[in-house]
Amino acid sequence: MSKKLDLKNHIQSDPDSRGYAGMTDMEVATDMNVKRNAGDISFGIIGLLSEVGSTVGSALLTAMDTSAGSDVVVSKALKILENGGTLNINDPVTRQFIASFVSATLLTQEQADAILALANTQKTDGEKYGFGKVKEGQVTVARGA
Repeated sequence: MSKKLDLKNHIQSDPDSRGYAGMTDMEVATDMNVKRNAGDISFGIIGLLSEVGSTVGSALLTAMDTSAGSDVVVSKALKILENGGTLNINDPVTRQFIASFVSATLLTQEQADAILALANTQKTDGEKYGFGKVKEGQVTVARGA
């Protein structure tokens, strides 16, 4: 699907209930360029290592590997990551097992805090949904597509 059609579908479906149908093209473009809490913050192994650094990222992966034998949820999450999937830092289960790694001294509090801080990532809708910076003309074209 082209970016124009993706943008058109995004505007029509209004997945975050912003009220695009009642906005002008300029208002939609402006709204889509506002930084907000990104919500679902998911990372694969490489993305995680890139965001928190290799020391903290490796510590998390080692903690997951250590716990995988006794915790089925951690085991499944690790398999998802190993198969190219992602881990949602905002998911309550993810946050819970990261806290359990601190309790079990598999992660330091500072390492856990660095990982959990990713949940505060702010992105524009353009960044979040892959449109980049959205301009009024793009909205006009997408609405007419």
